[in-house]
Amino acid sequence: MNIISLESSIPALPGNRSAQPASAAGALLPDDTSTTTPQAQSLPATIVNLSGASSAAGAKKDIYQQPTVYVTQTRYQLATTPLTSSINSQLLSGANSISAKNTSFSVSGLFGQLGNLSRETTEYRNEARSVLVASDKAEKLGIDFSTAKGRLLNSVNLTIRTKDGDTIDIRAEHAHGKGDSIAFSFVVTGELSPEEQDALEKLAATLGEVADDFFRTGTTQLRGLKEFDKEQLQGFRLDFIRPEGDDYVTMNFDYSVDEAAQTQQLTAKDVDGYKVDIKTDLNGLLENAGAAANNSFQEYLSVLSESLNKHELSTVSRLFILDSFSSMLMPSGAGQAQPPSSTAEAALSAFDSGLADFSVTISSPLHQDHTNYLYPDSMTLKLEQKTEVEQVEQRTLVKQVNSYEFTSSRIDGIVGVDDGDLESGNFNYKTTHIKEQLSRLLDMTAEGVNNLYSEYEQSVDIKEQVYIAFKLQDTQRQDKQEHMVKQLLDTDAATPPEKDSDELLDKVADSRQSLFGFHF
Repeated sequence: MNIISLESSIPALPGNRSAQPASAAGALLPDDTSTTTPQAQSLPATIVNLSGASSAAGAKKDIYQQPTVYVTQTRYQLATTPLTSSINSQLLSGANSISAKNTSFSVSGLFGQLGNLSRETTEYRNEARSVLVASDKAEKLGIDFSTAKGRLLNSVNLTIRTKDGDTIDIRAEHAHGKGDSIAFSFVVTGELSPEEQDALEKLAATLGEVADDFFRTGTTQLRGLKEFDKEQLQGFRLDFIRPEGDDYVTMNFDYSVDEAAQTQQLTAKDVDGYKVDIKTDLNGLLENAGAAANNSFQEYLSVLSESLNKHELSTVSRLFILDSFSSMLMPSGAGQAQPPSSTAEAALSAFDSGLADFSVTISSPLHQDHTNYLYPDSMTLKLEQKTEVEQVEQRTLVKQVNSYEFTSSRIDGIVGVDDGDLESGNFNYKTTHIKEQLSRLLDMTAEGVNNLYSEYEQSVDIKEQVYIAFKLQDTQRQDKQEHMVKQLLDTDAATPPEKDSDELLDKVADSRQSLFGFHF
C-alpha cells in the first residue's frame, strides 16, 4: 500500500489548541479541549496520510470503496517558539509514522532537545494522536482527547537531580487504542543555571539513545557514564516499560553521587530480574592510577565473567551486568600516571591496585530459565576492595583488601529417571560457595618501605544432593580451605635491598600482580 504524507497548516481543529504566550515560568494551557483558536505560527496542526482505496475481500468490483486516511492531531499547539513548534511537529510525525507502521516508538529526537527546551521554559506538555478515518471525514474531524488513550505500550521516565536540589522530570509514552498516541512532558522544579542546562543537554541526549535501544530490542546498556557532569548533577533515575506478549518487561537504572561521602552508586535491574548494586569511591589512593588500574580491573572482570559462565544466564543479562560493572569501575586514566614526587609516593604507587575502593553485589532472580520454572536457579556475587590508612608515629600503614564471594543454588532433573524435576521430587540439588580474599599490608616511612605482608584466604564448599520422591538419597561434598600469611620482604637478609631501590619497588609491585589465584 502506497502512503502519501500530506502536511498542511490549518486552523486548529477541535482538540488542537494553539497556545497563549507562555510566561517566563513556562505556564501551560489548561488541559481543556472544548475551545479552539487559530494557530500562532504556520506549523502543521494536523497530518493526513492518504492510504488509498481499499477493497474488502470478496467485495464486488463495481462497488466503490471509500479511501481511508490517517488523521493525526495534537492536543494543543504551544507554538510560541520555534523549538516548541519543532517538538509539536515531532510528536505529530511520530504518532503518524507509528500508525502507518513506518517506524517504532523513539524518544532520542525529543531528548536531544531538552537542553534547549530548558533554556526557553520550565514546563511543556503535549500529546499527538492518530486515527484512521474515511477520507471524506478527515477535513472536519476533531480528535476527542478526553477519551482514554488505550493500552500503554512503551514508556520512559527520566528524573534528573542537580547538586543545587533542582529536579527535571521527563516522561514519554506510546499508547494504542482506536489509534496511536504519543505523549511527552517536561517539568523543571527549580531554576537551572546555564551550566546545569548544558549538563542536562549532554546527559539527556545519551539516555535518549539508551531508551531507543530498549524499545527496539527489549534491553539496553549504559555504555559508561562519561556524559554525567558530577560538577552540576547529583543523579538520575531512568525507568522503561515495553510490552512482551500480553505482559510487560521493565528495566531501570538509578545513579547518584554523594558529595559528602565522596562516593557514587548505581543500582539497576534488567528485563530478566537480574540486579546490580555498585558503590565506588570517587577517588582512589592516587590521583593518576596508571596501567595498574587496568590490570586490577581485568582481574575482577575475569572473576565476574567466570561466575556468569557458571550461572548460564542469557546473553542480554550478561551484557547488562558487564556493562553496569564497566560503567562504574573501568579506569579512565590507565597509562597516564605521573612520575612519583617522593620515595613514599613511589612505594604507594607500586603497592596500590590503582582502583578506587568499591563494593559490588550482583544477584539473579529465583528462576533463571523462564522456559521451565521447575528448575529454580539463583546466584549472588559480591566483589569488593577496601583500603585503610593508619599513621603510627613516623610510620604509615596501608592495608588493601581485595575479595570476592560467589554463592549459587541449582536444581536439575535426574537423567534417566521418569519425571525428573522439582515437581515430581526427583532432582539433584547443588549449592556452591566460593570465597577468596587477598589482604596486603605496606609498612613505610617518608624515607621508604620498612616491610610488606600478605594474607591469602580461600574457601570452596560445593555440595550435591540427590532426592528421589523428595527424600534425600545421597550427598557428595567438595570442601577446600586455604590460609597463608607471608612476609614479602626479607628484612633479615645479609644485604637487604635499599629502602628506595628499584628492586624493592619491584617486589612491592609484584604483590598486586595476582589478586586472585583460584579459578572456577
